[in-house]
Amino acid sequence: MGFNEAVDGLNAAQLAAFGQTVAYTVHGSTPVEIRAIVSIHKDIDDARWNAAVQATAEMWVKASDIPSPGYKDTVAIGTDVWTVVNIDRGVNSSMWKLDLRRDLRPTFRK
Repeated sequence: MGFNEAVDGLNAAQLAAFGQTVAYTVHGSTPVEIRAIVSIHKDIDDARWNAAVQATAEMWVKASDIPSPGYKDTVAIGTDVWTVVNIDRGVNSSMWKLDLRRDLRPTFRK
């Protein structure tokens, strides 16, 4: 067993232990349920101009679950819908790190 196989096994074990099921939707497609490790950033810096209007998070997923994630894809985590704003390859080619953003502004309709 090589290093990459060991890391892939570790990633699968981490997803099983710490992950949660989310619905990932490629822009213009149908949602697919996958396992992901999600970290929602709780500390919002009040000095930032966008502090009151958006929340940020990051999500780690297996590359085999999402072969080609894209900007503006969406992720439903519980009842909240997040948008993919940045995509990074993880420490190896088996994981993606996705930066997410969610609009917090209220929606008023007539």
